[in-house]
Amino acid sequence: MGSEPDDSDLFSFDGPEIVGCTGCQIDWKKEKNITLKMIKKQKHKGRGTVHTVTKTVSDDSFSNFFAPPEVPESGDLDDDSEGILAADFEIGHFLCERITPRSLLYFTGEAIDDDDNYDEGEEANEVKFTK
Repeated sequence: MGSEPDDSDLFSFDGPEIVGCTGCQIDWKKEKNITLKMIKKQKHKGRGTVHTVTKTVSDDSFSNFFAPPEVPESGDLDDDSEGILAADFEIGHFLCERITPRSLLYFTGEAIDDDDNYDEGEEANEVKFTK
């Protein structure tokens, strides 16, 4: 990440920007890769014969976060890659700032408080049945 302004134009700095990123390899068990899905198609070649073709295509998954698009040395990216990197940056920042510091509280259930469903001073609506 580049987090410093350019010395020649200090006012052009809009905040940190992604300069480059490197993903990590996930070693999936056989046929358990959730970033890929199998599509089966049947093709008819002549009368009465059926030929099944299986094709593997990429699938949307959170695990794609760990395989970002490669940034060329020139730094120029197409719009799709820029969008993916911007979304990954937001997700990573959110995980780092909000989830990781409170992960134990989420695990133990302390981060979710049932008393937050109504304001202080307000009593919970109670239903009383009468005969």
